[in-house]
Amino acid sequence: MKNIIKIMILICVIALPCSLSAQVSFSLGANGGYTAPTATLATDFNSGYNIGGEAELDIIGAGTFYADVSYNSLTPKNTVLNLKNLNITEISVGYRRDLFNLGAVSSRVFIDAGAGLFSTSEYNSSSAGFYSTNPAVQNFGVNGGIGASFPLSASTRFIGKLKYNTILGTVNTTYISVSGGINFKLK
Repeated sequence: MKNIIKIMILICVIALPCSLSAQVSFSLGANGGYTAPTATLATDFNSGYNIGGEAELDIIGAGTFYADVSYNSLTPKNTVLNLKNLNITEISVGYRRDLFNLGAVSSRVFIDAGAGLFSTSEYNSSSAGFYSTNPAVQNFGVNGGIGASFPLSASTRFIGKLKYNTILGTVNTTYISVSGGINFKLK
């Protein structure tokens, strides 16, 4: 957690000189959606939900930086054994690059690339018909995706994102999240 805070501070320090001479906007948002397990997670877990929040710093001429906090919950496929849900908490920062911007209506399509800390709860997984318990861990992870946003009013935007997440570790854990929500422009 301390490392993530240090990374966020570093991004702000790097972005500050750019923001002194550029037009800057800042927004906060809340979102929710669907989480789908992939690869080895798909063997043991059903799709679930995600909820989260986002801060976005848009520096005209330099791009957009974001910080994202989300909670993902996946239910086990085997309900007979009373297995535990897998809960994943993500705290990440990244760069958002517009693919194109429809200036007349201020809508945009963008790509995201980020990295951060992913925390998984203790969960059960299967291998050759045997179930084992995986301990709760915190690992570094990366994510990337595509999204779009369009204005609802002068200070409110709808934002939708599709992200592929990889938690790095002894066995890489991957999942896809689809989310939508509202961003409020503060400056």
